[in-house]
Amino acid sequence: MTTTDPTGPESAVTPRGLARFGPLGAVALFWLFHRVMGGLTVDHLAAGGVVLGLYGAGPRLAPWRRLIVPALVMAAFYEGQKYVAAGWRGPVHIAGPHQVDLQVFGVPTPAGPVLPTVWVQQFVHPILDLILGPAYIAFAPAFVATCAWFYFVTAARPGGRGSGPRVRLRAEALMWAMVGLTVAPPWYVERYGLGPVRLDALPSPAGAARFDALVGLDLMARYYSRTPNVFGAIPSLHAAFPALAAYGAFRLGALRAACTAYALIVAFAAVYLNHHWVLDIVWGWAYALVAGVAWDRYCLRVQSTAAPTDR
Repeated sequence: MTTTDPTGPESAVTPRGLARFGPLGAVALFWLFHRVMGGLTVDHLAAGGVVLGLYGAGPRLAPWRRLIVPALVMAAFYEGQKYVAAGWRGPVHIAGPHQVDLQVFGVPTPAGPVLPTVWVQQFVHPILDLILGPAYIAFAPAFVATCAWFYFVTAARPGGRGSGPRVRLRAEALMWAMVGLTVAPPWYVERYGLGPVRLDALPSPAGAARFDALVGLDLMARYYSRTPNVFGAIPSLHAAFPALAAYGAFRLGALRAACTAYALIVAFAAVYLNHHWVLDIVWGWAYALVAGVAWDRYCLRVQSTAAPTDR
């Protein structure tokens, strides 16, 4: 016997037993994994509780379940890198990205080309720190909020690009494209140089620490202290998430200006805060484009097999 979530014609049909006990089993395995690895925290317990609450509430919260669960899956994969980063990581490239950025994106000066991350420091200002710091670390929540707008607002507007169910399907698929997104950064070079790799290097908020100093809190320091992979700079997920949202905005015909502006702000912030090379940004945008095209193809395939009344 099967059960169908009645919130829309795009809902998947799943076995009743899997729909009822699958989330409980997945959360139990998630908790057990972190317990065995010695890293179980209150955050893991809370994330699992959110999932169980979303599924336990039944069809009423099905739309939010479709949006929030992919974000939690992405966070689980990303945070889980701390257990395996040292084992699966390939050679760490220190000088390579530095030289590429200098040669390809170097800013001409009378003394010769300088790195964009160095050149932009002449524009450091408290107002920019107050704006760019929060904008930079909000890249994942902003992406989820954008998809929620597509799902609840864009899909409800008449005359949009496609019917409500089709728009909702594309918004949900965009969230899973984000999961699919899941080399040394410039602050590392500034601190440790281009010499032998320091695998014991601790994560750093870099220029974002100026925001902490301005507001008298340690928000950025706490956020970046939990980075599971210090050398995960290329591609930049900070750049990729907003770029993927902008791609979806143009495909759905909503929030195009806002998403484009935010993608550019985050890209600038990544360089301004000394967190990424320009190479990382370009690579992140390319990464987002690949995920966006895959998202489009998935939606087209699902829509082509939908019932005529669902089109």
